[in-house]
Amino acid sequence: MKCSCFVASLAALLLVSGLPGTPACAADKPITLTFTGVFMDKHAAIEGGMKPWAEEINRRTNGRVVIEYYNPNTICAEADIYDSVRSGVVDMGVANVSRKKGKLPLLEILDLPFLFTSAESGSVAAWRLWNEFPAMQKETDDVHVISLHVGAPSQIQTTGAPAMSDADMAKLKIAAYAASYADVAKALGASPVTVGPTDIYLSMQRGQTDAAFAPYAYMRTTKIYETARHTYEANINCGGMYVTMNREVWASLPDDVKQIINELSGENYARMVGRAIDQSCRDDLEFMKTKGQKVSVVPAEVVEGWKKRCEGIVQEWIDAVARRGHKNGAEMVARARALDREAML
Repeated sequence: MKCSCFVASLAALLLVSGLPGTPACAADKPITLTFTGVFMDKHAAIEGGMKPWAEEINRRTNGRVVIEYYNPNTICAEADIYDSVRSGVVDMGVANVSRKKGKLPLLEILDLPFLFTSAESGSVAAWRLWNEFPAMQKETDDVHVISLHVGAPSQIQTTGAPAMSDADMAKLKIAAYAASYADVAKALGASPVTVGPTDIYLSMQRGQTDAAFAPYAYMRTTKIYETARHTYEANINCGGMYVTMNREVWASLPDDVKQIINELSGENYARMVGRAIDQSCRDDLEFMKTKGQKVSVVPAEVVEGWKKRCEGIVQEWIDAVARRGHKNGAEMVARARALDREAML
């Protein structure tokens, strides 16, 4: 955090908003908070979530607070965002729960397959779940948690082969650019092929793979839709995200500023970001349809069967957290699913 009237423009920096001053700052100078994340500044989570959130904080504090957004790997390494916030290298950050496997084992529940229906319902459910289980709060007590949210649901994209049944899945070679996707592919009877996230397009084009799990935004930005011409909607999983602030920075803020940030954060932030991501998915899908993308919805009874086939993955997580002393993993999973349904009402 820094106090200044003027912030030098940086190529990698997006000036998003303004935040209130601390007692250590001159009364006429704003508090400037740095914020970084895994998203580029044009991503829906930033443009439709973080940015309006910061702007509203600026408005409510009469311009006393400025939040500056830094694109990935500019102010700190993308893989180190959590620790960089904790240590004060950056004031705030948003990153994937699974970025460092095992660091936040309870929050890794947010990555489990067939847990959430949409980014909005999943994000609201994630925040409510965190509030209901003190162990999840303790896991993140070395930072101040602004909010939690999830990404867009991953769908199944194929180069032509169908993906509407167990028999169909057994024939697919799925590009797995994350271990979690490989696990799901195996559980559904498909053959996972380890592929880097930027190599999916070529792997499909060359016939090394004929399918992938990915959200619509990823399909569009990587142009996977040019080779994967058919999407099968099944809402495979939504990746969990945390939004945190350095504890010392939070403690230094004036009480009225804390109150304003609290009012705008938590579930409000989660719902706003989730809604923006869902809208972006709809926009991306409509764009891809103009390029010839075909979309089919996997029958509910088939998805229910796939969900059961992935229960082994869920049980592995339950067993893993139990070994760490958390014996209520099954309860947390059931509650997460219930909260997702409630958030959709």
